[in-house]
Amino acid sequence: MMKGRLNNGKTVIVDDYRESYLWLKNKTPEDSRVMAWWDYGYQITGIGNRTSIADGNTWNHEHIATLGKCLSSPVKESHSLIRHLADYVLIWAGGDDLGKSPHMARIGNSVYRDICPNDPLCSHFGFYDGYSMRKPTPMMKASLLYNLAVVGEDPSVKLDPKLFKEVSHCEELAKQFSEPQIMMKGRLNNGKTVIVDDYRESYLWLKNKTPEDSRVMAWWDYGYQITGIGNRTSIADGNTWNHEHIATLGKCLSSPVKESHSLIRHLADYVLIWAGGDDLGKSPHMARIGNSVYRDICPNDPLCSHFGFHDQQQMKPSPMMKASLLYNLAMLGQNPAVKLDPALFSLVKTTKYGKVKVYKVNNVSQESKDWVANPANRVCDAPGSWYCNGQYPPAPEIQQLLAKRRDFGQLEDFNRKKKDDKYHSDYMKKFGGSH
Repeated sequence: MMKGRLNNGKTVIVDDYRESYLWLKNKTPEDSRVMAWWDYGYQITGIGNRTSIADGNTWNHEHIATLGKCLSSPVKESHSLIRHLADYVLIWAGGDDLGKSPHMARIGNSVYRDICPNDPLCSHFGFYDGYSMRKPTPMMKASLLYNLAVVGEDPSVKLDPKLFKEVSHCEELAKQFSEPQIMMKGRLNNGKTVIVDDYRESYLWLKNKTPEDSRVMAWWDYGYQITGIGNRTSIADGNTWNHEHIATLGKCLSSPVKESHSLIRHLADYVLIWAGGDDLGKSPHMARIGNSVYRDICPNDPLCSHFGFHDQQQMKPSPMMKASLLYNLAMLGQNPAVKLDPALFSLVKTTKYGKVKVYKVNNVSQESKDWVANPANRVCDAPGSWYCNGQYPPAPEIQQLLAKRRDFGQLEDFNRKKKDDKYHSDYMKKFGGSH
């Protein structure tokens, strides 16, 4: 939910997203499968209680690319595929999915090269007028995504009602896509097939073995699972829209151990790491996101190219990676050279196959914890309102960190005033291989 402003200036609470999920829950058959871009999968499952074709835990890139293919292809072609995979298609229509559409096409094209032949950026899938999104390219105008998003808004868009009322079940694919994505099949070195249930195991451990007021720091991807299954407060999740807050997580995880602990002790009681190569695989993004706000993480290096590994096997970390909290928490017990100061963090849970590790934060600041929990320290949008945001504690370490923070300007934010143009320009040049 969020605050919005109508044309007449009136402030309202926009509850459209939850409304759509509750509609799915109350108005569709229980065995319904919903196709949507993966971002909304957890919400479809958690609130709508319906099977989502993909969510934030879908590791199969080719499957996400198939979603991109379905959404970016012409309507009839898309329908010929979707009718075998889903019963409903959910679109965030207020410019949201159209804003993401280039990424959907690019991800799809990385696997299905016929989407944008000889054009890896899918530069022909977009709009001639940028963020106004009123003048679609021919490829965009023909796509399923565009037609679903603007039908009823653009009088020229007519959707064949036969296409998205007709449902055909493909039982085999339904079984595959309906498997719980928090568990998976794996194969041991001896060839035995097993069910890897480490992720759920870690969340149930949090639920049963930690105090109810525990706060868990983890990368935002796992926030919904920590809250929904573990019943514990997560520092961030997939609905955390505050980029600067996500960047603070990146700062905590990519900084040296002692520096990280000096911050985390004011914010969390436990740190949860996906240790089976997962979080280390994501680590460059954590550092880059952190550096977009805290420029001292990777000075003059927007890609954080010094935060990584010298080999593909993640056995030869760079000095910056080797010193980071993330690396030390992930590799403790696997790399004999990694030693963790027990005064700072204690390993309290390792799951059956070592996929997840949970660490207790030692010397937690009870003063900061009490301050954050005090309702008087929340900022409400109006007196007596239920919409009240928390604040960071006044601890000197936290306030010194926040003093370094640069508010991040999204490229599509018209209020940016070009304040970060050089940073974005340098980022894209280096991303494209220029030095």
